[in-house]
Amino acid sequence: MGRLLGRVLRLRDRFVPRAREDDQLNSIAAGAATGGLFGMRRGASAAAISSLLVATLVAGFAGSYWFTNRT
Repeated sequence: MGRLLGRVLRLRDRFVPRAREDDQLNSIAAGAATGGLFGMRRGASAAAISSLLVATLVAGFAGSYWFTNRT
């Protein structure tokens, strides 16, 4: 039982740091989905345009954040 617990804890230690990193693509996809849902009341084409605009805006913010905080 102790060996199994040791293996589980080693696996957890390998994957936990990756899960704590901020994923920029997640923010871009969430922004695009939100923009599309807000634009849906004006029709499908307006939702697509709104989704692309919001995704571009969020990608710009994410890129500027990455550029200013890189080490």
